[in-house]
Amino acid sequence: MPYSSESVVYSVKLPAQDEFDLIAYIVEDTDADAESQYDNKEFADLIKAWKNDEFRFVGVIVEASREGVTLGDASIWGSEYGDIDGKHVQPIGDDGKDNIGYLPDLIREAIGAAREKLNQINR
Repeated sequence: MPYSSESVVYSVKLPAQDEFDLIAYIVEDTDADAESQYDNKEFADLIKAWKNDEFRFVGVIVEASREGVTLGDASIWGSEYGDIDGKHVQPIGDDGKDNIGYLPDLIREAIGAAREKLNQINR
């Protein structure tokens, strides 16, 4: 895990694919802020909610492993997590439901990186 365990907001075990175990970590994104992400006039309420700590930005990291060894990963940053307009928002549901639309791409990229690592090892 290339990030501190304190920065992990939650994790979700995903169904294994292509003989790889998959897990998604949702971690604090300390580089993102609402003022730079959103237009100040159009999203004034959202910026105010962010300043009031009603939601935060997170990254989604998918790791592909085999026998407990992480071989590849993929990530996307700047996803919203928390309460926005009275609704709880999270990038991946506790049940593994993709709420960001990028999860299949992250899984493919993580598995691709894991396969490349295995190819390097087996040379």
